Amino acid sequence: MMTGCIGEKGMANRHEKGFSLVELMVALVISSLVMLGVVQIFIANNKSFHMQKANARTQEAGRIAMEMLTREARNAGFFGCTPSEGLVNNLDENDAGYSEDQHDMSLDEAVMTVQPSSSLSMPTNQITNSHNLRLLGVKAARDGSGNAIEMRVEDVPNSANFQVNNADGLEEGDIIALTDCIGGDVVQVTNVQSGGVIVANSGTTHSPGNSYDEGFDGCSGSNCPSRLYSEGARINRLGVTMYYVENPTDAEPALFRWDPETNSGTELVQGVADMRVQYGVGAGSVDWRSPSAVDPNWADVRAVRISILVRSKNENLMNDPMTYCFPGEPWDGQDCTESSNRTTASDGRLYRVYTATASVRNRNLE
Repeated sequence: MMTGCIGEKGMANRHEKGFSLVELMVALVISSLVMLGVVQIFIANNKSFHMQKANARTQEAGRIAMEMLTREARNAGFFGCTPSEGLVNNLDENDAGYSEDQHDMSLDEAVMTVQPSSSLSMPTNQITNSHNLRLLGVKAARDGSGNAIEMRVEDVPNSANFQVNNADGLEEGDIIALTDCIGGDVVQVTNVQSGGVIVANSGTTHSPGNSYDEGFDGCSGSNCPSRLYSEGARINRLGVTMYYVENPTDAEPALFRWDPETNSGTELVQGVADMRVQYGVGAGSVDWRSPSAVDPNWADVRAVRISILVRSKNENLMNDPMTYCFPGEPWDGQDCTESSNRTTASDGRLYRVYTATASVRNRNLE
């Protein structure tokens, strides 16, 4: 019986295949570095994307808000043809439904900020230390709403019945102004008849209704306006609007529009965190004053300067809280290089300040 053994030469031909532990560790280190670079690039691109998105949103919010505010401010106080002898308000102040907020159609207060001490109501949820902007005038001239009316009187009225060429869109209860560039009357529509007849009688069930105390000379009726209007006088639908900033408990702060007819606010532009208003008074080179410094001389206002603070929705954009200057230049005493005029945010949001100036056209035509 033969026996044998495997020699060293045979053992040497058996080599193990694969990576060594050192090679695996080197590969893991390299792949980790590559993945770290990829993650860093992703994070940087993601942060840049969110920053660009937030910047675009704040710019859009600022543009839309400023367009609304400046357009309405420019056209405030428009009553068709501004009466040189003033406007007579024939709405019944003794009626239980009379509201100074909704029915006080004073030309002098066509542009104003309602102060806490005012008899006018302030929006309940207006944020602290912010300003509001109350505007009065023809609705068609201010907000371009489709149901706003401007009509031309065809017949000479001898009572509170006015014949017009088109009464489409007018409804019972609407507040209108009848003007002819010399005088003007504010009345409430009590009936719209076929054939373009608008009726504004007193003693009806409408609230607040009308109360005529200054009928024109020669009027034999009890429902006569303050003057005898000739053909060509204009009738316009009036309205009061107030803009303010509200901070709902469950949502982002936003620019709101308050309507006294419904006693409620409507959200317009989200992200608006604050609003400040200054008024230019005097002829020629105006003197800029705060609302409290103008009150109660609102008839002297010739221009409005509005500043809004807009913030991003994402509160983790900035590595460090932003520092901003609000309301900023060109406001008096607002040198943004001074630290006392700069505010450091309490979060990581993006903040932007927008300022615009509007001339109150109907005041500058006087």
